[in-house]
Amino acid sequence: MIYLFNRVCIVISLMLIASMSYAFGEVGCSSAYEVIDNCMCCQPVCCGQGFISADLLYWRAFESGLDSCVTSETSDIVLSDGKIISRFKGIDEDLHFRWNPGFRISAGCAFECYNWDVAESWTHFHSRAHGSVNNGNRVCWLIDFDCLDFVAGYEYNLSPCFALKPFGGLRGSRIDQKSRVAELSGEIDSSPETEMLITHTNHKEKFMGIGPLMGLKVDWNVGCDIDLFVGASFSWMYGSFDVRLLDCVVSSDVVDICKIRKRLNASLACADVELGIRWRKCFCNCLRLVLQLGLEHHRYFDYNRFCRYGDLSFDGLNFSASIGF
Repeated sequence: MIYLFNRVCIVISLMLIASMSYAFGEVGCSSAYEVIDNCMCCQPVCCGQGFISADLLYWRAFESGLDSCVTSETSDIVLSDGKIISRFKGIDEDLHFRWNPGFRISAGCAFECYNWDVAESWTHFHSRAHGSVNNGNRVCWLIDFDCLDFVAGYEYNLSPCFALKPFGGLRGSRIDQKSRVAELSGEIDSSPETEMLITHTNHKEKFMGIGPLMGLKVDWNVGCDIDLFVGASFSWMYGSFDVRLLDCVVSSDVVDICKIRKRLNASLACADVELGIRWRKCFCNCLRLVLQLGLEHHRYFDYNRFCRYGDLSFDGLNFSASIGF
């Protein structure tokens, strides 16, 4: 499945490059420039104007359903009739999810005379988290995320300063996560009554799927080449889950190993929200520079299939630089 996903990415990229090359052909193209004070200034390009952009992401990945109970107090009370009452108090703690860098690369073509544009983007992100269980034992969680979007949008100019752009297309995602827990119960000493119990878990989950994507963006020009923007989208991907669960419990006289593998064909829904500020500038050689600073949130519902369902989320900052030519 991983090789198939990579081949799909390559094929779509080649199709996009071919469409951009056709768009820049001289056949059917109108004049794209206007001479003002001997300077070539940008005008709408009916035959298509290409653009490329690079985004630096600073995200935090977090997932529900990975929390653990940390013991705070245990006690045994012996009643007069010999009964024993055991009391346990614990604190539910989540993992310490870290902030990590990532990137997004995009390319596309805008047909400004017709208010249409098409674009392809690839997002890559890797992150990890750590947590502690009883007696200082450790939990480690890793996530690898790749997402490919191919979308087309149409811009409605409601006023010179306000625009709506609905868009739709396809999204393909590959998400891998791993969770490792090593826990030691009891104490190592010379007392024969003391029993040492070692618990080790190693869980892996992979998802790969593709499906429709649709959304809406709103731009508000506040002057001085500055735009405020907000956007939201929703997608649902059809694909497969490959879940592998390994639990190993070792005591002084018993070794218990449990292996479970699940293959599921299911859909995965995702919601995206973004907002931020954008600065646009057109130079005399008809290059267009766009700088953007924004906030993002992405949520993949019920991605966690280890032991209980949980949502996988990404949120954080993005800084984008785009050049149109």
